[in-house]
Amino acid sequence: MNTFYKAFCESLRAASNYNSVDQVRPVVILWTDKERQWESLLSRLQADLPLLVLGAFDPATRTGPAIWLRCMVERILPEADWLDTETPIIYLPGVSKQELRAVEDAPKLLQPLAELQYRGVLWTQKNGKDWTIAAFLQSADKGLNIETSGDSATREAMQRALLKLADEPIEELRKDAPLTASRFNALLNPDQVRCLLLWMDAPAKQRAALNAAEWSAFRADCKQHYNFDPETEGEITAATLLGDRQHAWNAVWNRYAEAPLRYSYLPDLLRRAKPAKSDGMFYIAASWPQENEAGETAVRNALLALDNAPHSAVQNGLVKLEKEHGERRDWVWGELGHAPLATILPALLTLAEMTATALGGTSPQDIAAAYIADGWKADASVLEALAGVESGEDVAAVKSVIRTLYLPWLQSSAEAFQNCLLYTSDAADE
Repeated sequence: MNTFYKAFCESLRAASNYNSVDQVRPVVILWTDKERQWESLLSRLQADLPLLVLGAFDPATRTGPAIWLRCMVERILPEADWLDTETPIIYLPGVSKQELRAVEDAPKLLQPLAELQYRGVLWTQKNGKDWTIAAFLQSADKGLNIETSGDSATREAMQRALLKLADEPIEELRKDAPLTASRFNALLNPDQVRCLLLWMDAPAKQRAALNAAEWSAFRADCKQHYNFDPETEGEITAATLLGDRQHAWNAVWNRYAEAPLRYSYLPDLLRRAKPAKSDGMFYIAASWPQENEAGETAVRNALLALDNAPHSAVQNGLVKLEKEHGERRDWVWGELGHAPLATILPALLTLAEMTATALGGTSPQDIAAAYIADGWKADASVLEALAGVESGEDVAAVKSVIRTLYLPWLQSSAEAFQNCLLYTSDAADE
C-alpha cells in the first residue's frame, strides 16, 4: 500500500537522480523548509534516510552546525555511516532557497553550506519554491496530484495532522478529495462526537489526554461543526447546547443516549446547565434531569392519592399517569434508572386489569385453571412493581396502590376458593 510517507521518501530520494552520461552524482540533497512544516517527521525520517539536520550539535540525532554538516557530507567523521549508494540529505529548518542562494548575504552560520548547492541538488518544487505539505499533496509535477482546499483552516489542519497523514494510503486521500480541514482533523480526532462527550464528562482529564495537535484539532472541529470553542466557552455552555439538541448537537445527544452509563458526570453537568426558562419552541424537557425528577414526584403524589379509592378510579388514574409519564421510560433518565415510578407503571396497570375480577369457578380445579391462565399475572405484577422501587417514598406510594387493588382481589379469590371447597365437601358428604 502506497502511503503519503512512502511517496514523500521516494520524492526525497529521487531528487538525487542524474544522467550519468553528462552529469556527476550529486554529493548531497539540500532540503530547505522556511516554514518548518516538516519538522514533526524528522525522527521517523532519520530512521529511514541518511538525513542530517542543521541545528544545535547533537550527533545522536545527526544534528549540528554547518561546519559539522560539511564534514559529514565529506564522510570524514565516523558518524557518516550511510551506504555508498545513498545520497545524504541536509534538512534546513527555517531556511529558504533564496537565503541559501544569496551566498554573500547569507548568515555566517549558513555560509559553509552555500557551496554544496553547486555540487548537490535542491529538493524544491519545479518553480523553485520550498515544498510545503499542501504543495506536495496538490502538485501534479512530482507531487501527489490530490485536490486540496486552499483555505487557512485546511493548511493549519494538515500541518497538525502530519504524523497521522504520513500513514494515510494515497488512494484513500484521492477518494476523499478535495481534502478539507475536517478530513485532516479527523486523523487526530477520528470520533469527534465521542471525544466531545468525553471532554464534557471530564474536561480536565480529556484535555490532559490530548497532545497539542490533537487539542487544536478538537477545538477546530468544535468550532466548525458545533459553533462552540471548548477552550473559551467551557463545559457548561456545551451542556446547554447538548440539551437544546439543535442542528449538529442532536447527533451528539443521540450518541449520548445510546450509552449514557459511559458518561457518569454528564447528568450533573446537564443539571447545572438547564435554562432558567422551561418553555419556548426549542425547549426539550427530556434533556434535563430536573424535568424527570418533577415527573417522578408527580407520579408519587398521584399514587398516594389513589390509596383506598374504588378500583375503577385507581385503574383510570393509572391509565392517565401512563399517558402522561410513560414516555419518560424512553428518556435517557429511564435508561439510567432515574425514573423508577414511570418504569413500574405498566406493572401497576397489569395489576389493575388482573384484579378487576376475582378468581372464580364452580370447583377448585376451575379456580386453579383460571389462575394458571391469567391470575398469576396479578402476583407477578406485584413482585415486579415492588422490585422496581428502592427509596422509602417510592415504596410507600407503590404499596398504597398494591393494597388498594391487590388485597380485595386476594380476599375475594380466597373466599371463592373456600366456598368451592365447602361446596365440594358438602357434596361429598351427601
